[in-house]
Amino acid sequence: MVPPVVVVRWWDIIGMDQAWFTEDDLTSLEPATITTVGLLHEQNDQYIIVVSSWDDTEEDFGNVNCIPLGVIQEMVEVELPEVGE
Repeated sequence: MVPPVVVVRWWDIIGMDQAWFTEDDLTSLEPATITTVGLLHEQNDQYIIVVSSWDDTEEDFGNVNCIPLGVIQEMVEVELPEVGE
């Protein structure tokens, strides 16, 4: 069975790496909103695994993301169009 293709919008950590910060610097920090598209390879009660590249046998994968459920803002299943051989 082919796993579903999903679009996942999720929050990623943002950090600042310098010696000193002002109060304005600190209060302006917000997580980055990231969009990941790919096969929903695994889903459990803690995280999902999405793969964005795969071979035709669906045995080799690339661009793999493991995303904790707590940072996911939205996940929508989409259909890929059929492509010719």
